[in-house]
Amino acid sequence: MAVPVATLGPLVLKSDTLGFYYVCLALAFVMTWLAVNIVKSRTGRAFMALRESEIAAQTNGIDLSKYKTIAFALSAFYTGMAGALYAQAVTFIAPDGLPFSCRLNFSRSSSSAAWGQFWARFSALLPSSSCKRVLPSCHPSGAPR
Repeated sequence: MAVPVATLGPLVLKSDTLGFYYVCLALAFVMTWLAVNIVKSRTGRAFMALRESEIAAQTNGIDLSKYKTIAFALSAFYTGMAGALYAQAVTFIAPDGLPFSCRLNFSRSSSSAAWGQFWARFSALLPSSSCKRVLPSCHPSGAPR
């Protein structure tokens, strides 16, 4: 399915323009700022308590289902924003858009990031960003760039 070119007021955001880069950069800063503030908030402290021990968190009065639902919604929000930028960048989306080997690499990177500190999540992006070079099948043309 072809993705129409996005516009932001008079600015046309084609994926090969500098405007699209600045929108992605601004969105990355906003999403990082939001994540840092969530971690520092009451909700973030509840997430950390649930991460350590669900039973101990429930004993301290943290509503397990409420905070798991919030975590799921936040995850869906971040994934949706990333998917929208990805679709705009490649201008075409399909259910079989990524081969299994590349999806496996993304899954491995995201699961290893969940084990570490907050900034470890960014370091886990490095294997995923080098996916085109390491696994040529991840690139739509089948060859490394």
